[in-house]
Amino acid sequence: MNLFAKIKSFIERPTSLIESETEFNELALELFAYQFERNPIYQKICLARQLKPLPRLPQHWKEIPLISTDLFKKQRLYSGKQEPIKLFRSSGTTNTDRSIHYLSVEELELYETSLWKTFSQAFCLPRKVDYFILAESPTERGDSSLIHMFETIRKKIKAKDNIYFVKSGVLLFDELTNALNKSIEADTPVLIVGTAFSFVHLVDSLEHNLKLPSSSVIMETGGFKGKSRELERTELYAAISGNLGLPIANIVGQYGMSELGTQYYDSSFRLQSNLPQTRLKKCPHWSRIRVINPNNFQEEVSEGEIGLLAHCDLANIDSCAFVLSGDIGVRQENNTFELIGRAKKLSLKGCSLMSDLGNK
Repeated sequence: MNLFAKIKSFIERPTSLIESETEFNELALELFAYQFERNPIYQKICLARQLKPLPRLPQHWKEIPLISTDLFKKQRLYSGKQEPIKLFRSSGTTNTDRSIHYLSVEELELYETSLWKTFSQAFCLPRKVDYFILAESPTERGDSSLIHMFETIRKKIKAKDNIYFVKSGVLLFDELTNALNKSIEADTPVLIVGTAFSFVHLVDSLEHNLKLPSSSVIMETGGFKGKSRELERTELYAAISGNLGLPIANIVGQYGMSELGTQYYDSSFRLQSNLPQTRLKKCPHWSRIRVINPNNFQEEVSEGEIGLLAHCDLANIDSCAFVLSGDIGVRQENNTFELIGRAKKLSLKGCSLMSDLGNK
């Protein structure tokens, strides 16, 4: 069985983090060896840190060298045997500050397998649901990993395709509220997905509160990016709950990155609870996150302390699976973390994770 088949089977198989640890470690080390061999940029970074070919390769996934997300803006990080069939660009103000994630056929398949499994674990949707996407369509933003995720979910739940309610960055408020009112009249539960700023635009534009049908749910994917007023999460969720008439537990936060294939969710809807622990993110069994000391990238912080999120994501088979992000979080027990957000005034560009490349 080749590496792709092993990882796909591992993702699809139900298992716990504890049960999967040995197999995860074996797959992560095999994936590291594959990317070390086929990705010259990553290989140069590893060798600059005095890693040599066998027998001095890492023996545990935590020992595998990380790269910075900033490197996705500067280098073509790709290990595939064939040319990539798709790319995802991060949101940014210019082409020079946007990451590019190149995906092979195999990596795109793992991405869609991973996203559907984590989505299905977070949501228990009724058999019939109306779907509303507060984002541009794939025709307008085909290089967005977030919109590709929304579209993959649309196809999986067999929803109609004219459900994108943002055009050229503008929320189509009248069309959206008309469609929502039809679902309310028919008493059909709804699933609404979108960024934090799209929900701010929605609640700010409503003149009258709505009452969504029972079992309706919202997926909020974070991010204001200067496109709306910013609210703390508790304030935003209270505003959504009050304006749309659904329990706060039915608002689920999602965390993902354009550079990686795996997403992380609140468990609030699945557990029907808004307790603080239901807002912690837990890794699926094919991914691991460590919370790293920003002053010492070799050291994990203690439980309850804040640090940078470091990812080991098996779904990233043909790009790079071992990534230190610019996101910060709090390390919690039982392989969970609390997401805080982007690290303000922090750039990884000058750190050793980039400088190992020298001037190339």
